[in-house]
Amino acid sequence: MVARYLPLLMALLLSGVALSGQDAKLVGRWYSDQRTRGGIGGVLELRADGSAVFSPAAIVEYTYSFDGQKLVLRYTDPVKGRQPDDVVEVLALTPAKLRLRIGGAAQPATDWTRTGSAPDGARLLLGNWSAPREMNGQKVTQNWRFWDNGKALFTIPFTTQAGTYQVSGATMKMRVAGQPPVEGAFSIDGDLLTVPGVTSPTKYHRY
Repeated sequence: MVARYLPLLMALLLSGVALSGQDAKLVGRWYSDQRTRGGIGGVLELRADGSAVFSPAAIVEYTYSFDGQKLVLRYTDPVKGRQPDDVVEVLALTPAKLRLRIGGAAQPATDWTRTGSAPDGARLLLGNWSAPREMNGQKVTQNWRFWDNGKALFTIPFTTQAGTYQVSGATMKMRVAGQPPVEGAFSIDGDLLTVPGVTSPTKYHRY
């Protein structure tokens, strides 16, 4: 399935991704607002040294609630609307480790490792978590991000493409391995980055 969407993603997303700059506000990680109906989009990391990494990825946005033992995840499909809640057992939670199980006691648990620092020592679930996973014989890393406003983000990058980027005024230029350089105007408003796409502007959210 991933291979099927890669050419489309390169055309629709990399043209936008390629327009990311070197300003301090742009440094960090971004995920695309534009996705296929199957939830495939792109994630982009812009680094302070002018390097960049782009990955086609599965991206799912949730809202959540957590009572210390159960994590309830709520998803609204853009076409089908609100989906049944996922109830996840939280078997262990420390500043560095998280163990989750979905589907009852007969299902295996998944161990997650925190990436980065804990944003709130009193609410340990908040922040970034990652765990290894195998999909179609390929080893990938799955990621959770939990915010304090009840929003959560799940991502699985499939491949990585290294590049470089630079900004001059309101213009950005980026080179990604295997792709021609792209240059054009951009705008950033808080945690929303807007860049030119193939047919229309492309938006990315900070995470």
